[in-house]
Amino acid sequence: MSDTIRHSTVGYLCPACGGGVLSVVGIEALEGELLKLRCDCGKSEMLIRRQQSKIVLDVPCVICGGTHQFTYDRQMFLEKQDIRMSCPYTNAGIAAKGEQNLVKAALAEDELNVLKLMEEAGVSSLDAFHTDFRAEGDCKDPVRLNEILFVLKDMDEAGDIRCRCRDGEGGPFSVQVRDESVSVSCERCGASREIFVDYSPATESFLSADKITLS
Repeated sequence: MSDTIRHSTVGYLCPACGGGVLSVVGIEALEGELLKLRCDCGKSEMLIRRQQSKIVLDVPCVICGGTHQFTYDRQMFLEKQDIRMSCPYTNAGIAAKGEQNLVKAALAEDELNVLKLMEEAGVSSLDAFHTDFRAEGDCKDPVRLNEILFVLKDMDEAGDIRCRCRDGEGGPFSVQVRDESVSVSCERCGASREIFVDYSPATESFLSADKITLS
């Protein structure tokens, strides 16, 4: 790890009051067993914990009102200075970690996006926005959904998503979250695959695989 990176900023948008919650934390704190980042309103908190070689975050979501879990390689999380976290249902930003000014800019951008989404939904409060969002129906198992999205992101970054394109020419790949499944497809050749958000043998096999082939 670089000796110059001794502190980092973590922040999220509170789903209760809408305010940005930021904290400058030392690398030693991020490597600890558990770190809590609580909003001043007292109605939400982000949890950051270490699990062996991984860093796991439980992030309150200003978009849907739920909590999403994000898992990162420990070394990458500690060193990377521009991590963005998004609501898996909408891809809208909800949290960030990294250099302080980058995190502040990310949260400011995310806040403007929330206001835009609220305006489009015709609501003026976050409670009404969350109620309206849930009324449209969301995934029944957000923890399992996050596991699937994390594996897909890892595969995409490693070049381990195969399709009908020639090797190295596939993609970009798009991911669509549905009520009970996740669909990943190649925007170039149209090949796709659906992964159900459940605990079936097929989903378990996908989560333990090194690559995925679209058809």
